[in-house]
Amino acid sequence: MLQAIACYYCNGIGTCKRLLVNFTRSHSRYSMPHLIHAPGPATGLLGLSVARRFSASPIKFLTDMHDEYGPIVHLRFGPQHLILAFAPEAIQEVLVTQNKSFPKQQQNLRAVRQIDGNGLITTEGDFWLRQRRLVQKGFSTDHLERYADITVRRTQQLLDRWPTVGEVEICAEMTCLTLETIAEMMFEVDMAADARELAEQVEYLSERLVVEFGSLVPLPDWLPIESKRRKRRALRALHEMIRRVVSNRRRSGEDRGDMLSMLLQAVDTEGDGGKMTDAQVCDEITTLFVAGYDTTASGLAWTWYLLAQHPDIAEAARCEAKEVLGDCPASLADFERLPTIRQIVLESLRLYPPAWLLMLREANCDTELLGFRVPRKSWIYLVPWVTQRSPLWFADPLRFDPARFATHRLAEIPAHAYFPFGAGPHRCIGERLALLEMTLIVAMMSRSCRFLLSAGQGPVEVEPHTAIRPRGGLRLRVEKIWGVASGWV
Repeated sequence: MLQAIACYYCNGIGTCKRLLVNFTRSHSRYSMPHLIHAPGPATGLLGLSVARRFSASPIKFLTDMHDEYGPIVHLRFGPQHLILAFAPEAIQEVLVTQNKSFPKQQQNLRAVRQIDGNGLITTEGDFWLRQRRLVQKGFSTDHLERYADITVRRTQQLLDRWPTVGEVEICAEMTCLTLETIAEMMFEVDMAADARELAEQVEYLSERLVVEFGSLVPLPDWLPIESKRRKRRALRALHEMIRRVVSNRRRSGEDRGDMLSMLLQAVDTEGDGGKMTDAQVCDEITTLFVAGYDTTASGLAWTWYLLAQHPDIAEAARCEAKEVLGDCPASLADFERLPTIRQIVLESLRLYPPAWLLMLREANCDTELLGFRVPRKSWIYLVPWVTQRSPLWFADPLRFDPARFATHRLAEIPAHAYFPFGAGPHRCIGERLALLEMTLIVAMMSRSCRFLLSAGQGPVEVEPHTAIRPRGGLRLRVEKIWGVASGWV
């Protein structure tokens, strides 16, 4: 009741009503009285102590909950039920078997929709299915071959800029690389200046998303405070740039072979036979752009961090890259010929999943998970970071062991214990592209360079934005060892 009263002043009568209705339903005799709640900590009347622990260190808090209470945990924040679902069986229920009973939580959707509009991440039902069919056309083998060529050329340009021996801030370098790569994939032309401005806006908006995701009652965006003013400026700049590019391309009528041209021309041959409007193209391009560089850059930065600490595995990658590529550029055809490097990428994504916390789900009916009660309106947290590092499902889980993903060992990984790209019908549409991009980049850079932790690099801490990053960056020493002056691309 106190939380409902507080919400009246923070977010209006509507929020109070929703909380009170939720409270009534969750305590009703009709709400699965034969089931009990999952274990969890005592949270008190409002759960403020737990909220403070979560806000102070969300990754540590979620890991501690798993370690203390097991594969499924129940929490309360006043009338609101929270379920931390770490078990692979629960993940399968939420994302696959009962996915229609666990839609994305509306507060999270509203926050993401401010950036992505009605893109694939924020839509459901028939509209989502139509958009998915249209966007999927951009990930055909023909398009992937072009994307591979762009990735390789941009990677070689980065290597050519690096000194023979020196230090690099690898997070910034990988962001630059993936940003330039995704901008060319999306828009064909070199948009270096605009792409960097877009990235600045996206980085700030991502920081704000994390804050809003962690807030039971977010502050309204119209407030005249600096954080809200900056958010409004960032949203305006991001959307104006995307609209300008889409409008110019529509007027020109050119087919440049990029993702933008594909989306403008795509026809829903399996459905209504129509095309996307400019507004729909803008939303999908924004979604793909935002998701397409930040998470890949994060995954690559952590991969180099792991390889810098495991020279034997780095040497195995180097030998495979030299054997497969020789002194030629990498290509789409090489992806299947680089199993060791693919395993390194997959294991890096297990230990450091860029999407460390999936978008919050909300039960739309009274149901259960693993035999425990899940009242209607409960919020469901799915945490790849915790599940993929749990000793319940991975032997020696904190050890960097790419051989886990060797073909003969894949059966050791329980279904849905590994889900860096999500699962079910809403599994990331760009998964294949991301794995291709990361594998080719690691192959080319491993062939050319040796990476070591910089002497001045202190302990590395994880910073949980929408994609996890090393707090304060990550400095590596780079030594070129192959193709220093070859200029093969």
